[in-house]
Amino acid sequence: MPKKAKTTAIEEWKIEEPKRNDSRKLAGIDQYIQTEDLDDYLHTLSLKRQELSFPACPAMPIASTSNQKNKAYAVISQFMGTSEGTN
Repeated sequence: MPKKAKTTAIEEWKIEEPKRNDSRKLAGIDQYIQTEDLDDYLHTLSLKRQELSFPACPAMPIASTSNQKNKAYAVISQFMGTSEGTN
């Protein structure tokens, strides 16, 4: 971040930070998680991470042998109704 942009951001934060802190106090939001709430917080966080994460990608082979290619060509030619053999 350029020096001028840093200075601008710091000046803006000097105005914004007290507003946010006041809003948090009015809403009863603590800055840190209380010790007695930590277990519940970690459990909820774990559940939400699982819930919102992307499913695992299906695995696909990245290398094949000539025998696998021959079998694949045979299956494809049967399906397509052609009599082309393997290469």
